[in-house]
Amino acid sequence: MNPEERLKLIEKLAEIDPFLVLNPEEEAVAFYDTTIARLKYADLN
Repeated sequence: MNPEERLKLIEKLAEIDPFLVLNPEEEAVAFYDTTIARLKYADLN
C-alpha cells in the first residue's frame, strides 16, 4: 500500500470511528511455504 492509499484508508476509518485510527492493528501475510518452514524449524510440523 502506498502512502497516499494508507492516508485515504485512515481518513475513512476516522469517519467510521476515530478509535480505529487511534488503535490500528496491522497484519502481515506469511506465504504458505514460509509458514511451513517456520513450523518445521520450531519442530511443530
